[in-house]
Amino acid sequence: MTDLTTSPENNAISADELRSGLFAASEKAQFQLLQTLTQGGETVWEVLMEFLLKQQSHPPSLINGKVYQILYTAIPTSEKVSNFLQTNFPTGIVPLKSDIGIDYIPLQKLLAQQDFFEADKFSVQKLCELAGSSAAQRKWLYFSEIERFP
Repeated sequence: MTDLTTSPENNAISADELRSGLFAASEKAQFQLLQTLTQGGETVWEVLMEFLLKQQSHPPSLINGKVYQILYTAIPTSEKVSNFLQTNFPTGIVPLKSDIGIDYIPLQKLLAQQDFFEADKFSVQKLCELAGSSAAQRKWLYFSEIERFP
């Protein structure tokens, strides 16, 4: 006998439910909906890709970031998702611009993977480089060096 309350079929959400929830619900409801996605798959990814494309003309939001993160974690299992993100969002959801040419894409990838420890190490490294060669060599900052940041 199967317990229907814990059956995987009951946890799955249909593409239509996901689409209507993402496109019509409040941000809070959208986030809760995204949190319930326990299983991916081409159908779910299709809806999420459609959502991100339609959101490109809007300012970045928490929901856009969460959808991007879900899709980013699907890259190893879906060539279609990988191609979609590379084509439409090669630098992620938020444009990361640097006045002095720092490449923030590795940081964005670490954050999308939720590898916060490595993201923090990367940030410290870049801040030390920004502060100058002596800070980069000692691998930490004086508070007075921060005042010179662009």
